[in-house]
Amino acid sequence: MDENTISQVVKDELCTGCGTCIALCPKEAIKLTIDEKKAFTFQN
Repeated sequence: MDENTISQVVKDELCTGCGTCIALCPKEAIKLTIDEKKAFTFQN
């Protein structure tokens, strides 16, 4: 397995794209980008 692989554990129906998870992540491993076609997408 690739060392940088992180599985997505977001329940799409619960995510509002507010970014709270980014602020709370102690390792700064979550990034949120705005994709005009898909709204919010997460990058690791």
